Amino acid sequence: IIGINDDSLIRLLDARITMIEFSDFQCSHCFTVQPIVKELLARYPDDLKLAYRDFPNTGRHEWAFKAAEGSECGHTFGKYWEYHDILFEKQPEWKPSEDAIPLFKQYAVDVGMEAEAFNACLDSGEKEAEVQNDIDEGLRAGVSGTPTFFFKNNTKTIKVVGVQPIEGYEEVIDRLLEEEA
Repeated sequence: IIGINDDSLIRLLDARITMIEFSDFQCSHCFTVQPIVKELLARYPDDLKLAYRDFPNTGRHEWAFKAAEGSECGHTFGKYWEYHDILFEKQPEWKPSEDAIPLFKQYAVDVGMEAEAFNACLDSGEKEAEVQNDIDEGLRAGVSGTPTFFFKNNTKTIKVVGVQPIEGYEEVIDRLLEEEA
């Protein structure tokens, strides 16, 4: 269903299960699920990898698309995950902002990116197509809201929509691991 074509956006490459997360940096539910995602990665260190895909809801979240562009700029400069994490960590700060762009630029510096290069990337719109490709991929896979997860082993994919208790995700992962055994 879903192609994973950029290994640098995937944590833990040699795992048996891929968790593909379609998410929106400005979504409250996506913010809420981040500690659960991190805990799942910690609980399944050898069996689970994460692939993040942008799915900004531009109809409801004014800054979501630009935040996604910023994350793609972070990828260009080798700081994708650091920027991803700070966007979620600081979401309560930038989400209600009348102009989140200066904050996005400051976060880039905070995670060690060179300001001028990041700013040029973000201001140019050069990452719009990459974000749109993730959206298109999500739409083809049936994503209609965030967060949406696809858990994949070699033979099966299970879709999970929305925030679940961690046990719900663990049940899916354990089922896929059992089928792999």
